[in-house]
Amino acid sequence: AFEETSRRAGEAEARMRALEESRKALANLVRDLEKRESKTTQAAFKAEPAVRPKTLPWPVQGRVVSSFGKKRVEELGTWTIHNGVEIAAAAGTQVRPVLAGEVIYSGPFRSYGNVVIVNHGGGLYSIYGHLAGPLQPKGARARPEVALGVIAPGEGRVYLELRQAGRALDPVKWLK
Repeated sequence: AFEETSRRAGEAEARMRALEESRKALANLVRDLEKRESKTTQAAFKAEPAVRPKTLPWPVQGRVVSSFGKKRVEELGTWTIHNGVEIAAAAGTQVRPVLAGEVIYSGPFRSYGNVVIVNHGGGLYSIYGHLAGPLQPKGARARPEVALGVIAPGEGRVYLELRQAGRALDPVKWLK
């Protein structure tokens, strides 16, 4: 029993380390893309997006199954940070952007699966994970009426993160 418990704790700790590394890497990717965008195409998106709390459409119809913020990992007696939310929906459900913008990243990214990042201008970015293709390509104009991709088979959820000026925002506070 002791060996089994030790093995499980080791596996859980490794999963948590991998998730934490993925979270930090995604934040770094967005920061790098933001710097690159500010030097190139940001001029087309200089205006501050007119976004107020509780006004953005949901990327999918569903319910939040993993919320934003600090989470206690009981089996390890530690905490982890979630910079976004996960919304449950059926595999194959179309995922739409919460605002118009430009796709600045489209492809696989660590534990998030396929990811699409949209620059909405004014320092606002949205990140969508656990997607399947076809994905909107980098450089595409994202519009709320056009899907970025679909929820990947076997996932049953989409990851949504909002960032303003490098800070993670709780998406639920901004969604209708």
